[in-house]
Amino acid sequence: MNCCEEFLNACRLGSLLAVQSYLDEGLSVDVQNSEGETALQIAAANGFIDIVSLLLDKGALIDHPNCYGWTPLMHAARHGHSATVAYLLKMK
Repeated sequence: MNCCEEFLNACRLGSLLAVQSYLDEGLSVDVQNSEGETALQIAAANGFIDIVSLLLDKGALIDHPNCYGWTPLMHAARHGHSATVAYLLKMK
């Protein structure tokens, strides 16, 4: 697994310290997987508001769609993370 995959996996698992560490090492906040999913989309889909907040503070693109046209807001809504949906709407 390369560092980009590890970073995205940390977002998927909710590991705030690992996400912060990768960003501190200079990894791009908007790195994508093969389906165009960004760290913000993955964190939003899993309801990790602390990571969503960190990524937005670091300049993540809030409305960036994946290859299917899904944005972070859409991912959060689909998975029933109402607090994350509210946070993303507030940050727009």
